[in-house]
Amino acid sequence: MASSIYLKRATQKALRDGYFPVVLGGDHSMAIGSVAGLRSVHPSTKIIWMDAHIDANIFDTSPSGNMHGMSLAYLSGVVPFHRHWKCLNLDQDLCYFGIRSYEDDELKLIREKGTLVFES
Repeated sequence: MASSIYLKRATQKALRDGYFPVVLGGDHSMAIGSVAGLRSVHPSTKIIWMDAHIDANIFDTSPSGNMHGMSLAYLSGVVPFHRHWKCLNLDQDLCYFGIRSYEDDELKLIREKGTLVFES
């Protein structure tokens, strides 16, 4: 989580200094820091999640238990004990594009929330 905090602060600083940060990384969990930083500076920004995965697992439903499959659960405040990351409403601030590989509980969550989805 320390790297997510660092990335959030770096994203905030870049935006406040007038830059448009491009965050490159090899793990979905990088979205926690970068999206949280973006939304803290520009709270009305909407997110288009272009990925095969919903990335909204929680520890109880994740087959792997890895954080990289929980990015949007963190950002929407669904992950218990990590609600301080909450900066997105799944029904208003997010659109999924291209999902095709997910757990049943993730799909149930975004259907319950009414998240906009464009499937491939």
